[in-house]
Amino acid sequence: MTASGTLLLEALKDPDVVAELRRILGPPPSNDPGELIGVAEAARMFGMSRPAIRARCYRGSLPHIRVGKVIRFNRSELLALLEGGRR
Repeated sequence: MTASGTLLLEALKDPDVVAELRRILGPPPSNDPGELIGVAEAARMFGMSRPAIRARCYRGSLPHIRVGKVIRFNRSELLALLEGGRR
């Protein structure tokens, strides 16, 4: 292991460092299947860019919900699409 890797592992043992990382990174994504997620998370799930996800919404090929100008997705519906595409 490199010296920087060892230093990083030592830093992660410090509770203050871990608390600061959690503050910066925010909460982990929820695994609640009924949760509404945004374009960025949908893009990560599909391995696509945000504009590509929006384009699929405009074409009607992705199930989504509009709240004003904001696009939201039901996580369980996207997971079902992903599972269906893997067969």
